[in-house]
Amino acid sequence: KDKKYCLKTFLDNPYRNCRPQNMLQFFLKTFGEGITRLYLQPYNQKMWKFNPALMDTQMVERIPQPPREDIIKSAKGIATEGYKHQLYFHYPDKGGIQQIINALSGLVAKKSEIIHPAIIKSIYKKGGVWRVETDGGSFVSELLINCLPLPELFKLINAPNKVVKALKKLKYNSIYIIAVQAKKDNVGDNGALYFADKDIIFHRITKLNFFGRHYRLKNNKSTVLVEITYRPKSRLAGLKKEEIRQRVINDLDKLNLLKKKDVIAIDFKNFKYAYVIYDLSHRKNANYVLKYLSTKGIFCCGRFAEFEYLNMDAVVEHSYKLAKKLNKERK
Repeated sequence: KDKKYCLKTFLDNPYRNCRPQNMLQFFLKTFGEGITRLYLQPYNQKMWKFNPALMDTQMVERIPQPPREDIIKSAKGIATEGYKHQLYFHYPDKGGIQQIINALSGLVAKKSEIIHPAIIKSIYKKGGVWRVETDGGSFVSELLINCLPLPELFKLINAPNKVVKALKKLKYNSIYIIAVQAKKDNVGDNGALYFADKDIIFHRITKLNFFGRHYRLKNNKSTVLVEITYRPKSRLAGLKKEEIRQRVINDLDKLNLLKKKDVIAIDFKNFKYAYVIYDLSHRKNANYVLKYLSTKGIFCCGRFAEFEYLNMDAVVEHSYKLAKKLNKERK
């Protein structure tokens, strides 16, 4: 019944010629009512903790737009490969994605000094130059490249009230990541699974074993990463760690992905900055803050420094372009 509903409303879509003004309208135009109502709308509401009707269209270019043939085949139960550049990818043989950061750091260290770790105590301008006071010493520079999340940067610098007001309007999600080790699982040969069901606490799980032998425990035991987004000061943000752990285990068991009796250990991590939310005023507010910083000689690079939903490849690209721009201006 759901397949017929999705296929019919995809092929005969009254929204196809509409000009979307928000994310929900984009889903309706691109995928039709069935796929939107049954999956895309509830999943994005769950993942963003924000109504898709109140999010703009800045990030929709990263959402695949499947050919009609693929939708028809899938509705008939015929497997399709979709976008092959997403289906097939390279991943470090061992050491995780940190290996890429280590390699880039090695290249940077050949020409520059990396001081890590360092706690910044204050940032201020004096005598026409920026001064950065840290627990590892004082540094002076004509300009700064900031990679801190914008809310953290503005704890260290002074700014006009209009800029601070624009900053406070920028929205983001935090995330809990729970690593569950078990004797075995029923996830199958899948890297990740996504869940739109509002009664399931997590929106995505990732099976580390999928990435190769160096990501497997001895005796082929399983490690699954569970992701739960939440808004700061929300109900989820106030849950205790033990309650979240129990909800995760119960939901994995209920879905028959991993049984309670097979759980060996659980590790819990919490990250304040996870996803940038593109609400309808995001672009205006982000531009206002970033323009102010650039006029003061502070250039921003990175997901929460630019307040853009950038993945690692885009961050590397932005870093290269910013370095090229600044080097050209200083010649």
